[in-house]
Amino acid sequence: MVGTDAVRQAVRGGEARLVLMAGDASPVQLEKIEKALSKRPTPWASLSDRATIGAAVGRAPVSAVALTGASLAGQISAELSDLVVSDSVAVGG
Repeated sequence: MVGTDAVRQAVRGGEARLVLMAGDASPVQLEKIEKALSKRPTPWASLSDRATIGAAVGRAPVSAVALTGASLAGQISAELSDLVVSDSVAVGG
């Protein structure tokens, strides 16, 4: 799921297994996603920037992406856990 609205729907519907948010997304967009995450705890990470996240999923710059496949979300979560030592990655959920 790509984009703030799709990510919020995936979180609210219990489909999201991992949410990736761009570090340079607007505070308004991040607040919308964080509100949904507060009501339905889901693993999340804030990293990189909108352009990088968009390019990773073959799109224009995006504020957020929700991964719905448990296997892929687990693999990426594990990789992100290894990166938490850097200041560019925040993880929660």
